[in-house]
Amino acid sequence: MLGSPICTAYRKFIESWSPENETENAVLKELGKGYKGAYFGFALSESSGYLEQDPQLIEKYQSLAAKAPGPDPKDVSVCGILGERLPIARLHDKVKFPGGQASGCQLVCMNDTSFESYGKTQSFNGSVSEEAMKKYTGAFNKLLSDRKHHCTIEGMVLIWFAIKEDDSEECSVFSAFLGNSGGDETDETIAKFMQYAGKGYTADRESIDSLLDDSSVTFYIAGLTPNSSRICQKFMYRGSFGEMLEDLMAHQSDLMINEKNARPVYFGRLAKELVSPKSSNDLVPPPLMSAIMLAALSGTRYPDALLATVVRRVKTDSDEENSPYTKLNDTRAGIIKACLNRKYKQEEITMAWNEANKDPAYLCGGLFAVYEKIQQDSSGGSLNPTIKDAYFASAAHVRPAFSRSWQSWRRTT
Repeated sequence: MLGSPICTAYRKFIESWSPENETENAVLKELGKGYKGAYFGFALSESSGYLEQDPQLIEKYQSLAAKAPGPDPKDVSVCGILGERLPIARLHDKVKFPGGQASGCQLVCMNDTSFESYGKTQSFNGSVSEEAMKKYTGAFNKLLSDRKHHCTIEGMVLIWFAIKEDDSEECSVFSAFLGNSGGDETDETIAKFMQYAGKGYTADRESIDSLLDDSSVTFYIAGLTPNSSRICQKFMYRGSFGEMLEDLMAHQSDLMINEKNARPVYFGRLAKELVSPKSSNDLVPPPLMSAIMLAALSGTRYPDALLATVVRRVKTDSDEENSPYTKLNDTRAGIIKACLNRKYKQEEITMAWNEANKDPAYLCGGLFAVYEKIQQDSSGGSLNPTIKDAYFASAAHVRPAFSRSWQSWRRTT
């Protein structure tokens, strides 16, 4: 029998404890809703340490564990992560996941017989060893505890890291491109990279050069969402940090529609332009948000659903008096421009009017912009609605070049 003071006190507590009496416990009642996420430990005082830290208890546990029989041979298999024959984890440790259950969520779990197969129960179906499970859940919780390695956008939790001993510089820059650093500091960081991309010069040229040129740094990004007690993976990105950074700079350049308003368009701002301001559900569906992010990170064409959604918003939303919201603003026009540029690579949309473009739809778009300008000037800018409000969405939907020319001509004037 263990005779340390804390083990003796715990044994006496268990012998006399009646759980049914705790319904009137003043401390527990004071917790209120916080009870669901509360954790409890057993200690003699605030400075004495917890029961599980007692040396006698640890020594006894280790001696009993050494005598315990080994794992059942049927529970030993090739680990899908480490590639070795190891005991497979029956249950995976929980992760403190934002938006999930307060008690934690699991990335790998089979909590119903319908998910089981080949006669294997619970997470024995997962082929993840106990050793690998401890490593990935530990890393998961560590990344989620550091704001420089995760953020939440539109209900989706992004986690990122670089394969190097100190990834603080890479994570700081990537965090800025997500708008996760906060305030003017974030905008200034991106402005330096955009200046570098546009003019090839900036005060931090050498540091940016090193980030872009170092293709040996592998960067990982995971997009995940909570689903009750589970964690759902929406996308996984793996690539060179330098190449990804160039693609993010191109993403910002594609979205720019007005040089006078060159503030970066973060994913959160982009998402807000895809939902109606009057909608009760203001979140973009995770599959669409995942596709948008992957296109920005990889430099590929944006999903067709992005263009269709923003055109639908322009067509159905309405400008309201005394409201800063407009159905067609620089961000929405930039999204249309970016989608069309990447979809029709043979003709890049310019921010200024292109005199050399003789496409009929492009010329009609310019003429449409002239008519709109005449309406605005003749009414002192107070006319509402204009021909843009009545006919723009229909014309742009039929001929994309119409939209491109209208944007270019308006910027020129």
